[in-house]
Amino acid sequence: MKLKKLTALLIIVSMTVLTILPGCGKKNSGDNEFHKAEEEHYVDMETLKNRELTNEAQILIEDLLRLANSQNTYGYPLDESFYLWFYARYGEEILKKLESKLKVGGDESCYYELTGNTLHVLWVYYCADKGIHPDYLDNVYVKNVDAKTDIIIDFAGDINFDDSWGNMEIMLSLQNEPEHCFSKALLEEMHNADIFMINNECTYTEVGEPLEGKAYTFKAKPEYAASLRTLGVDIVSLANNHVYDYGEEGLISTLETLEDIDMPYVGAGRNLEQASEIVYFIVNGRKIAFTSATQVERSYNFTREATATTPGVLKTLNPDKYLEVIKEARAKADYVIAYVHWGTEDTDEMGADQRMLGMKYIEKGADVVVGGHTHCLQGFEYFMGAPILYSLGNYWFDWTTAISRHTMLFQIVIHEDNKVDYRVIPCEYENGLTYKIENKEELDNALGYIRSLSDGVTIDNDGYVREAQ
Repeated sequence: MKLKKLTALLIIVSMTVLTILPGCGKKNSGDNEFHKAEEEHYVDMETLKNRELTNEAQILIEDLLRLANSQNTYGYPLDESFYLWFYARYGEEILKKLESKLKVGGDESCYYELTGNTLHVLWVYYCADKGIHPDYLDNVYVKNVDAKTDIIIDFAGDINFDDSWGNMEIMLSLQNEPEHCFSKALLEEMHNADIFMINNECTYTEVGEPLEGKAYTFKAKPEYAASLRTLGVDIVSLANNHVYDYGEEGLISTLETLEDIDMPYVGAGRNLEQASEIVYFIVNGRKIAFTSATQVERSYNFTREATATTPGVLKTLNPDKYLEVIKEARAKADYVIAYVHWGTEDTDEMGADQRMLGMKYIEKGADVVVGGHTHCLQGFEYFMGAPILYSLGNYWFDWTTAISRHTMLFQIVIHEDNKVDYRVIPCEYENGLTYKIENKEELDNALGYIRSLSDGVTIDNDGYVREAQ
């Protein structure tokens, strides 16, 4: 399957309602017909054409054009067409309130206050309705959720579906049903998140040969990828040191497999442009950017770095390319996540190289840095008011069933007032199963362990993480 960029398509693809906007997605769709979901954020095009423009509305739009040109820090070309669209959607009263707020020094936050959508989101809907500026619509997913205010994003570490490993031995013994490998409470948490992201630590392929000389190579049957949907996963990172284990053929098979189940991915691709692509989710009126890159391997080079013409991963050992990705995400989103594969395996101490890179990501515009790769937990730090979680460890993955590992979900809660909470949900992997820790004594011990790994943070008894004052 060859990649096609879509220029006018909207598809329903998720377990709740997930919409790919025009120009979005990596899946070859065939027709480029524009399909509108029956949702309130889309304006009927006849309304746009036929709503009568009053003299007062025309004066308001002229005022807004002057104000927008001086106060639009996002760089969107907010022209007359945009405000005519805004007027058709929200009416004259909201248009008047917007003009009034901007006139007294209001900023972009006025749009969210008045409409429930940030300017980043409004610009996406405007471009989708008008069929213009397709570059702003690439890889944008609208997720319609029951909650009308908070946004809940959960992150987990490595998941591996290679048949030869212990966790898969358990899954296959349980009628090949992955949901039986997680406790009921944990599975509910995974499904209740508005967005759930994991690191996909394997290839999905029946082709290719294992890389010669590499100690561990992971190959999963392509049909196992559907388990991601069963587990509530919304997006995966492929920026790791195993997605290329079966060479170029294995990587392309993996990309095609994920595209076939409409699973968004970041961090790898058929070329550098695709490996660098950002995935955006719109939830509750805000636009969240997901980016990913890998720092490993650091001393050898089994996993190929994508180039302008060859497949591979986005690497960040030299962070320049990835910093440009973060910079682009910052310009187009309300909240930016850097999900990074880095560090040294089997140590719970974060390295100086991780610290250096994490700081660079935040300086360039990341709101939070979430790490993995070490197969064990590492702690938190804050930099410039933003948290860095150095490693989530393995989530559901190990070579034998006779082992127990600390793991966790990391949760971000973005509130209606744009305040953000960060929370750890301690879990345990044991005998091929991952469960949420609910026993008070075990929970206290798990939180105490995470505190011991962290520097300059407080973690309360409910798992909320804050910068120490």
